Amino acid sequence: MSPSSSPSTIHHRALVRDWTAGTATVQIIHEPDGGCGACAARAGCGLADGPRGKPLTEAKLPCPSPLVPGQLVTVTLSPNSDWKAIILAFFLPVLCLGAGLGAGALLGLGEVRTALLSLGALVLYGAGLFLFRRKLERAFAMSIEIPNKDNI
Repeated sequence: MSPSSSPSTIHHRALVRDWTAGTATVQIIHEPDGGCGACAARAGCGLADGPRGKPLTEAKLPCPSPLVPGQLVTVTLSPNSDWKAIILAFFLPVLCLGAGLGAGALLGLGEVRTALLSLGALVLYGAGLFLFRRKLERAFAMSIEIPNKDNI
């Protein structure tokens, strides 16, 4: 994490594989001293379990500045994205299941119909995520920072 960044911003070094017409293909590198132990998103990230110092995850990101293959850059994820992801991935699906169970119980449906209602609510939630995936992509957008030569 760079000294000028906010503490909740997630930073990872990355290696540029390709740059074409404003889109960079980068491989995110797991650093041995990357601070994964203190990161709130560690459990769902997957980078902490990868081989140290090796390229692990590939991503295509917008980058208007030309980059050359082999160049080191920093990939950042906006602050509080980890909490948004936790809410979308865990809290809201559990809430949908609970709402379905509660509605089934209030309506006096049997156990099987209540379970199907709960699963139907979960399917509708998943469909909603799918329909709004472009908006969600913008909310969780990663960006590329090109470090100064003296910061590399």
